[in-house]
Amino acid sequence: MIVDMGRHYHDAVELIGRLQAEVEGQRSKAQTEGACAEAEMERARNAEELRSVVEKRADASDDMLKLAQEAISKLKAGLEEMKAAKETADLKACSAFDAGKKSAFDEYVDEVPKFENRGFKHGWLKALATADVTLATPILYEQVDVELLESDSEG
Repeated sequence: MIVDMGRHYHDAVELIGRLQAEVEGQRSKAQTEGACAEAEMERARNAEELRSVVEKRADASDDMLKLAQEAISKLKAGLEEMKAAKETADLKACSAFDAGKKSAFDEYVDEVPKFENRGFKHGWLKALATADVTLATPILYEQVDVELLESDSEG
């Protein structure tokens, strides 16, 4: 009986040793799996943070794109207004130029009868029209080799 008890005790100690080794193995395995799970969770958190950062950057880029498009639209509208204003100014300038040209031409036509040489009148008008003369470019009588009538010699 003591021998049987000793064998049972020895078997029990061996069983306890095997169970302890198995528990230690499972504990070690559980720790390794826990560490892997924790590392996986950390990777998932990092991936989520990166995704969040990328989304924020994309949203910021979208906002900047919208602002740039609005600025371009405003610039285009301003450009169209400037083009219209330029066309109006060009029309006014052209009208003023034409009116000045006609006025200058009329003034020169009024001056032509003061010359002695009446045959010169038509050539003078043609020369003025050809030269497109305006008040901005007056022709001095001394430059055209024409004598004034005696009644106009004081002017």
